[in-house]
Amino acid sequence: MTVTGINIEEKVRNYEGNNDFIKGLKPGLMKYGRLTPKQFAVAEKLILQEERQNDVNVDIATREKKKGGQCQDIYCANDLHVLDANMRVN
Repeated sequence: MTVTGINIEEKVRNYEGNNDFIKGLKPGLMKYGRLTPKQFAVAEKLILQEERQNDVNVDIATREKKKGGQCQDIYCANDLHVLDANMRVN
């Protein structure tokens, strides 16, 4: 998925997560209508990181549900490298 500047700014406007930095960008974005280049870069990095983490968490929950609600992997972690290694072994 390609994320454009408009999508990032829209995600900042609608953000309801726990990241205080992104929450702090909302008032300025509402007042001025856009983020500075540095604010944009950091917001993009944090939002994409959070979205990737959410994707990993959904994947883990789906696999655990398929296994009867129990984690049967050696490591029950959110690390993509650990998950990839576990999938190759299992």
